[in-house]
Amino acid sequence: MDPARLVLVRTGDPGGCGSGYLVGPQLVLTALHVVRPEGQWAGRAEARVGHPDFGVALVDRRAQVCWPDPQKDVLLADALDVALLWLDEPVDTGEAPVRWGRPGGVVPVPFEGAGFPAFAADTGSPAHFEYLRGELPVVSTSSSGWVLDCPTWPASGRGKERPWEGASGSAIFCHGRLVGVVAEDNQTMGYRRLHAVPVHKALSLPGFANLVTKRGHPGTTTALEEVTCDSRASAAVGPVRSAYLRQVERIAPLRLWDRDAELAELADFCLQEQRGPYMWWRAGPWAGKSALLSTFVLNPPGAVDAGRVRLVSFFITARLAAQDTREAFTTVLTEQLCALLGVELQAGGHEATREAALLDLLAQAAAACQQAGGRLVLVVDGLDEDRGVTTGWEAHSIAGLLPSRPPAGMRVIVAGRPNPPIPDDVPDWHQLRDPGIIRLLDDSPHARDLQRLGQAELKRLLTGSPVEQDLLGLLTAARGGLSGPDLRELTSADLVTIEEILHTVAGRTFASRITAWTADDGQRSLQVYLLGHEELHNAAHHYLGPDRLTRYRDRLHTWAERYRTSTDGQLPWPPHTPEYLLSGYPRMLATVGDTRRLAALATDPARHDRMLDLSGGDTAALTEIKACQDLLLSCSEPDLYTLVKLSQHRGQLESSYANIPTNLPALWATLGQPNRAEQIARSITDPYRRAKALAGVAGAVAIAGDHERARRLATYVEQIAPSITSTPRRSQVVAGVAGAVAAVGDHERARRLAADAEQIARSIIDPTRRAQVLADAAEAVAAVGDHERVRRLAIDVEQSARSTDPHRRAQVLAEVAGAVAIAGDHEQARRLAADAEQIARSITDLDRRTEALAGAVGAVAAAGDHERAEQVARSINNADWRAEALAGVAGAVAIAGDHERARRLAADAEQIARSITDPDRRAQALAEVAKVSSLAQAIRLLGEAFALGSWLTPLPTLAKLYPQEMIRIADGVDVDDRQRRDVQ
Repeated sequence: MDPARLVLVRTGDPGGCGSGYLVGPQLVLTALHVVRPEGQWAGRAEARVGHPDFGVALVDRRAQVCWPDPQKDVLLADALDVALLWLDEPVDTGEAPVRWGRPGGVVPVPFEGAGFPAFAADTGSPAHFEYLRGELPVVSTSSSGWVLDCPTWPASGRGKERPWEGASGSAIFCHGRLVGVVAEDNQTMGYRRLHAVPVHKALSLPGFANLVTKRGHPGTTTALEEVTCDSRASAAVGPVRSAYLRQVERIAPLRLWDRDAELAELADFCLQEQRGPYMWWRAGPWAGKSALLSTFVLNPPGAVDAGRVRLVSFFITARLAAQDTREAFTTVLTEQLCALLGVELQAGGHEATREAALLDLLAQAAAACQQAGGRLVLVVDGLDEDRGVTTGWEAHSIAGLLPSRPPAGMRVIVAGRPNPPIPDDVPDWHQLRDPGIIRLLDDSPHARDLQRLGQAELKRLLTGSPVEQDLLGLLTAARGGLSGPDLRELTSADLVTIEEILHTVAGRTFASRITAWTADDGQRSLQVYLLGHEELHNAAHHYLGPDRLTRYRDRLHTWAERYRTSTDGQLPWPPHTPEYLLSGYPRMLATVGDTRRLAALATDPARHDRMLDLSGGDTAALTEIKACQDLLLSCSEPDLYTLVKLSQHRGQLESSYANIPTNLPALWATLGQPNRAEQIARSITDPYRRAKALAGVAGAVAIAGDHERARRLATYVEQIAPSITSTPRRSQVVAGVAGAVAAVGDHERARRLAADAEQIARSIIDPTRRAQVLADAAEAVAAVGDHERVRRLAIDVEQSARSTDPHRRAQVLAEVAGAVAIAGDHEQARRLAADAEQIARSITDLDRRTEALAGAVGAVAAAGDHERAEQVARSINNADWRAEALAGVAGAVAIAGDHERARRLAADAEQIARSITDPDRRAQALAEVAKVSSLAQAIRLLGEAFALGSWLTPLPTLAKLYPQEMIRIADGVDVDDRQRRDVQ
């Protein structure tokens, strides 16, 4: 809730006063009866927008009802008590869109709001604001919709028969989502209890939905988010871990000289409460602006980190390809904010939609940082280098996209030269036009020395040896990113000569950085080179001229073509393909507008497979496709044929991850390839499956000892869990994260997560599903060592399971018996396991009885009664389940130390497995038996399983027993999958 958007609504009728909330620059949400008392439309309406202590100032506007339409709509007596008002002039309260919600679960949800009730007004004074808070009991019902329980109710009196009169129309928020509109005060409770109309009912009506999406704040949609008592309105924000920081490293100097005072001032600006929202560091070229800000972003002073300041940044530069446009700013900043908030990075969409989404992400991130006790700070360097700047009405600049009033305490640091002037698309009231924000940066003598020497070297290179001229021309045309071996291929010069020029003779003209993509084995990284400063790049571009640059680009095109085509038995895009051709080259093509070559790259499956090998995912390929689509759509006549090809290829890439098993990424992590594991997991599109896969990777890397990565992944999964709409699945994901955190050793956090999983599970109304999810939560609680809580959960599961069908009851009792056994209460575990067996035997359906008995076997074995577990397993009629059950008992017996009996049970299970006729079921049974067999026998059984059924079935066992072979097999399957993708 933003206090600056509160609205006092007045009508011409006696006592005509109500509340409202600004949902668009000229759109107010209120209650229908405020403007239509006693069934008659009010003669006139006025709106006072704002709060005296928040925002700029109170603003008065004339208003008229725009929904329902007073002229056209025929309203029934039970019409929804919601209305929209249109103001005669817009009111600027920021650009963040309203987000809608719908309370769920069974536990009351905290709410807040504000309005103008009669009891808050002093005698003879205008209405006063009253903050509303309390709980919204989701299970309570009323004629209006939601019931609002406030901790203190006003007493009637002071001549006020209805003390809440005037609060009608107040917007009600739960965890930052607008869920309802106050519409009624309950007569039976002395007009002291409020009721609200659910906003989702209004959003389901086309007229209302059309107005809020078209006339609401930018980015407003009709999407509803479920809010429960355990919802988190803001993400737990940690340091921003974004791939863009690798780009910043290409800009930052190895050491920043004599800028301690400026770094301290930047830190003060971020931390001090009394500072304004904007700071503009202004200086001419070669003053050291980029060096200062890039160092600040990469290595902020300790006080900034301690103050929980989170930095996101964009460095506008022409010497790096595609880094000097508004579209690039939107893409890069969106990626950083999604990483900070832990939300899914959305691809595609119209430019205006993406920009609106960016503004919403900024508002969310700022609010999340503020709620966490910190601050969001945006750093933008090089405003003068923005290619989108013009001097007319068509300007679409990066500066024009910066928030005029940064939300939730957010601060913005910009840097640039005095000229060109502020773009015309920056409004007059924008903070950038305030001269008080300007901080002049003194020239750095170190930067001036570099300027003098660099310019001298540049002029010498322009008339130097053929190799020197080629190095300058190629790096300028390529816009950076070529390595020494790349330049050797392009110039035919020897590597020693090239490196001598780049490192010594012209060391101030060129800079070097490490390649962006590094394989898990660390063998891929190389140094790449670029012009050492923006001014050097611009000067080189000017001196070389368009004809020479075109010739150098042609050499790059010819070089790329050699790798693209199959020659002399070499496949296209071989393993030694230069990284520039996979990342920098398409960005250069986009910058110069070469859509033909860019489209050919963006629809080349073999090239994208090579990128997949290097990066571990298809994210870079999808980004490349999007860049090409945007470029084509900007043409006056878009090439529909090419757009169709791009769309088809994008669909193939996206679908290649649609059915990835959620346990596969964890297997790659177990095999020592965490980068690949994380990339594959992040490429899964479904939020629940992606979260589950990443939780598995977190657990695997925690066991491997990479605790920092495990904590980061666990935090990310914890942040995105609230976006999973299915309550049972959300609980399962949180429970999985608890296990990973426990493996890291953070037991306090693990207990909290396990408790969260339990709380989510308890909010499920359906007893069958609640029992199942509580049983899952019990396993998570057991894993973190909270044994007393496990025992309590077991009792609750039993109670919830009583109203479920026998099959499900037997399953959940067996599952919770295992958790209780882990907690050490073997007596309770045996009782639960015995109950599960008894219930399973009472099931009349043969298939369900068999499945339930198999589950009971595991419970009985976990409880320590191996003799009984074997008896139950052998009593199962179905060979599939009997083999797997006996294999499970064999494993439990082996853990207990009775290896001879374990071998006998494993041999019996194998014999039964071989009698199964269905290939897939036999493969599954053989894989289970392999878990409890000797290594040699297990390898043979797994080989048979691979030959019989799905390749995914034996993978978990193979990864544990024979990881080297697992890598070889999985790589082979990966190649097969790519070949299938090529022909789809």
